[in-house]
Amino acid sequence: MKDSDISLQHEIITSLGSCGHFLHYRMGGNYGRRRIFSVLLEKGEILQCNLQNELGISSGAMSEILAKIENDDFIEKSRSDTDGRQIVLRLTDAGKTEAIRMQNEYEEKMSFMLSCFNAEQKKSLLEMLRILLTHWCTLENDRRFNAALYAHKSYGIKE
Repeated sequence: MKDSDISLQHEIITSLGSCGHFLHYRMGGNYGRRRIFSVLLEKGEILQCNLQNELGISSGAMSEILAKIENDDFIEKSRSDTDGRQIVLRLTDAGKTEAIRMQNEYEEKMSFMLSCFNAEQKKSLLEMLRILLTHWCTLENDRRFNAALYAHKSYGIKE
């Protein structure tokens, strides 16, 4: 592989890393919390286990986030009428107000962040990102990728 190809690939990966860092620290501070509010606003009420599965959040993380939201009086918990072992979650009136505020803030941030692109560029970017993410998902089971990844000295494995 030519040095120019390696340099270009390095710049792409570095730039993607910078994007990830920006998204995590500028948008992701309350990512789990915002997603919970969003689902509850959309559905009205949901079983805690279904919310956990839908969002792909571990039970420990879900319990921690829900405890904080409940302490802020944004959600109500009750036992399911059909199965008393299940917990039903719903937003309080204050929670609905907070969910709408968070949704509006998120939409405004998205608009600012992508305002450097026109509609066609946004579609092209989305298409390229989908291709990239689809490809990356195949790498989880790629022996060559994993061998190269774990053979690297920074992972503590000697060659």
